[in-house]
Amino acid sequence: MLVFAFDRDWTVDVNPRPDHEAVPLEWVRHLAHETEHAVYAIGNQELVEEAAIPGVVDIVGRHPDDWDQWLGEKGPDGYYERFPSRRERLALIADLHPAADDYVVVDDIDLDDVDGWHHYYAWDFVPAVKQGDIDSDLPWVEAPGTGSDLTTAAETASSERQSSSLDSDRTDPNTEESSNRTKRGPANPLIDRSMSALFQPELDGAFEMLDSRHRRLILLGLNRGIVETMDDVLSQDVFDGEADEVILIHNHLPKLAKGGYVRWDRSTGEISRGPNFGEIEPLLDLIDTHADELSPKLLQGD
Repeated sequence: MLVFAFDRDWTVDVNPRPDHEAVPLEWVRHLAHETEHAVYAIGNQELVEEAAIPGVVDIVGRHPDDWDQWLGEKGPDGYYERFPSRRERLALIADLHPAADDYVVVDDIDLDDVDGWHHYYAWDFVPAVKQGDIDSDLPWVEAPGTGSDLTTAAETASSERQSSSLDSDRTDPNTEESSNRTKRGPANPLIDRSMSALFQPELDGAFEMLDSRHRRLILLGLNRGIVETMDDVLSQDVFDGEADEVILIHNHLPKLAKGGYVRWDRSTGEISRGPNFGEIEPLLDLIDTHADELSPKLLQGD
């Protein structure tokens, strides 16, 4: 028997990472209900209902003597007093299945450091399943050679398209079109694309989200994989006491959630990437890459 722990956002196809392969929700359901394997939701708890699998509260509930340690009382606002971290959830799951053959966690957060667990990103897990590396009896395992044949065919088609494109771009140097292009100078499609991107309306919303240092901290934390809950955010030095917590709950998180940049579970305090996170991710990567070059004044905000 294998034990699977699935994140939801940027992992399962109900909220996939843009331009990356995601785990079909049907796979999660099949593993949970059509096999002997144990399957849990460890990220956004919406997956509990979507796949009909146990989540964090269920996991803690199977350790009744430790309930107060991990959750405590549920307040009138719907939040528990505390919530186990991602790594603590995996430890609690492993305790429930000490005789499992293997433990597999699929998450967009790097969890390679968790002892006893094999971590996969969704875009690595899907091909591993198809190649039979996870469980050779699963119905999605492809026949030997299928994957490589498809890859070869795709590469051949791509090569043919590129060759065709190059051929179509070649012009007789004696033609008027070629002469005019020479007079105008070579085209620079990179600059054209960059200038065009600057006028995309999505950028307006992205820059608005980044005009607050509190929202920048949340977004950068999600981008780095170090923010999972409100407690992760509030533990940072830029947050100072109860006043900032109120602002976070009533201003910043609702604003980020409304824009689709984050998903925020009020009942558990969990924060994860939203469906529009991909629109702002390139800007976050730029900030991370060039943080040392930015003026401190540029990073100040409300």
